[in-house]
Amino acid sequence: MSWNGSNPDVQERNVTRIGILGGTFDPIHYGHLVIAEDARGYLHLDKVLLVPAYQPPHKAKGSYSPFEHRVRMLELAIARNAHLPSH
Repeated sequence: MSWNGSNPDVQERNVTRIGILGGTFDPIHYGHLVIAEDARGYLHLDKVLLVPAYQPPHKAKGSYSPFEHRVRMLELAIARNAHLPSH
């Protein structure tokens, strides 16, 4: 498969192509959404899941917003985009 996602074997089968973008998302911003949409288009993905890190490994504990708040910010940011499902 090439990096542009053009794989004839996958295109001929009934396959759902899913990308995963993880991060702290504290806060989620347009840059995150642009990256997700660009990856979806470039790699011919059906959807991209945005997954917030519960405890980001690169940040000191307590230096980021509570997980529940980051999840809610993420849900609000992607609520109207069918290609970026929240569940």
